[in-house]
Amino acid sequence: MIYSVSRRVLVIKTFEVKLICYIAFAIIFFALFAYKDIYYTTEKGGEYDTLHMYADHPTYVNYFRFFRENILIFLVIRINYLGPFFIIWLTSDNLIAAFIFNVICFLLSIKLIARTHYFEMNVYTILLILNPITFFSLFSVNKEVVSLLAVSLFIASLLNYRKSYIILSLLIAFLARKELALFMSILYVTFRYIPQWNRYKIYIYIMFIFMISVGSYYINNNFSAISGYATEAENVVENDGSGGTILLLNDLQNKYGYYLVVIPKVFLNLYGSVLSRTKQLVSFSDVYNDIVVWGQSFLYLYVLPASLYISWKRNNYLLNKLLFSFIISCILFSYIPVVQNRYFYSSYILLIALISIKKINLSKILIE
Repeated sequence: MIYSVSRRVLVIKTFEVKLICYIAFAIIFFALFAYKDIYYTTEKGGEYDTLHMYADHPTYVNYFRFFRENILIFLVIRINYLGPFFIIWLTSDNLIAAFIFNVICFLLSIKLIARTHYFEMNVYTILLILNPITFFSLFSVNKEVVSLLAVSLFIASLLNYRKSYIILSLLIAFLARKELALFMSILYVTFRYIPQWNRYKIYIYIMFIFMISVGSYYINNNFSAISGYATEAENVVENDGSGGTILLLNDLQNKYGYYLVVIPKVFLNLYGSVLSRTKQLVSFSDVYNDIVVWGQSFLYLYVLPASLYISWKRNNYLLNKLLFSFIISCILFSYIPVVQNRYFYSSYILLIALISIKKINLSKILIE
């Protein structure tokens, strides 16, 4: 018993040391490289030679400044800007304050997972910090760090059914992306009101795929973001001279054929960067898209097979919920007409939580 307690203390100390080193390195990197790259790009635009160490930070900041007087009208049109605008307002449009805000969200997300006592935190922390999207999301206004906090609350709620966790997770998810809030709402309803969901999960997958296939006309004509993504996909194909596989898949899904393209679209979203951007790793002109996004895509080569193997070898209630959640996220997010690996950052968190589950009985867990 004493050995068990001592061992647990050692594990906690080790995982905390990893976090301290990680945050210290992030502070140094931010001060030496990221701050200058992001700040001057935002303030001077094309006048500054950037390495692009951010996702959409300059876009959010410039829109916020331009529409400051009519911000509510703008948010009615583009509700997915709500989270970034809230962060910019909360941090007074200060990049250093945004960095501190992101670090706090990151540490809170780790704390939520650690408090459940159901995960090997060394494994979880390593897999989380290995993802370069986690690291670079600390430096700018973005949706990924908000998604991390929302999904961490969601995972904690699966072990400790607190209404406060559920409400907070949905509110924070909405600040990240309305699609993420919709996804989590579907899961909460499924787990709460379909007692035999695990027994019929294959049928639930098929039902969602065919519902989206049949509703594709309505979705395309009533959600402006979808048409915007479709235009973006066409522009990307035209500019980079690629074969346009995504356009062919989009054409099929627009003709009520999403059930035909969902698997190849999931594959493109998870592994597309490994296929298309590996040759660009020596180029530092677009760090985020050519290296950071590639890094997550590369990590999926491990986390997805590992998750499937663990699910096959073991069987418990949390593991089943996490894998089910991941598959539903793939079905929903892959409908987006453009290959968007960043949307699958929340899915990545679900899988690394699955991989990190301890080999102990749930009944022995004391949740604080």
